[in-house]
Amino acid sequence: MNLPELALDLAEYAQGVEEYTADSYDSTTKTFTINDLSGQAGVFSGGGTLWYTDANEEIGMREITQAAGTSIVIAEALPVDYTAGSVLISPSQPFKMRDFVSAINVVLSLYPIIDTDTTLDYDQEKREYTLPYGVTNDIRRVEIYRDELVGEEHYEVYPYWSLANGKLSLYGNRYRYTNDNPIRITYVRNHGRVSYTDDVDSAVRMDYVRYSAYLNLYRSQIQKRHKDNPISVDMFNEAKKYEADFTARHIPQCDLIKKDICYPYIS
Repeated sequence: MNLPELALDLAEYAQGVEEYTADSYDSTTKTFTINDLSGQAGVFSGGGTLWYTDANEEIGMREITQAAGTSIVIAEALPVDYTAGSVLISPSQPFKMRDFVSAINVVLSLYPIIDTDTTLDYDQEKREYTLPYGVTNDIRRVEIYRDELVGEEHYEVYPYWSLANGKLSLYGNRYRYTNDNPIRITYVRNHGRVSYTDDVDSAVRMDYVRYSAYLNLYRSQIQKRHKDNPISVDMFNEAKKYEADFTARHIPQCDLIKKDICYPYIS
């Protein structure tokens, strides 16, 4: 899953997408010729969105800068191995491509996902470790590599830890583990914004992004039009219902692993 796929899903829900067969594509002028568009191309000009499938069967997208007659010009050339075929197009109104991208990235920037870090090495003589760069304070599990175990089970859950001021403290039987073996920290972080070529973590729920981004689209539109568009207000209220439903079902928080039980330190 990538940003173009999420944008396509959102566009299909928010304003509709049309499929056409591209009769030709000129990489020099970045122009598609689509004979079936004759007389109606203008609605896509000035910020519409075009989706295509590349040679690896992955979905990509481009902004439409101009459209007239049977021609559509895109802002950026397609990969050199692109062969003209079916394309999907969404008009520039009410939402342009940049609107879809912005609305989705607002959601992803705050979307919680699970991540792991194994950059810390165990030291029998060391009790306190500074959290590696990027590891948040929302730690759910600590594991330490044991040579005696096999395969993925090399990592053993370690319940004797505490966290304060960006420092991870380990206590208990310090000689159970070998020096320099990795410590695996499982933690929660925000997914973060993505570009067109970035993959989106598989843990992200497409339906959550769709409806939450839909809410962002209409919130932005209401702000721009100062609440004078009753249709926008209705769509915004519809999106708020989806938001309330996700909140009631604790999505996406329910997809995160719960924090392990940690035993208190006894000196």
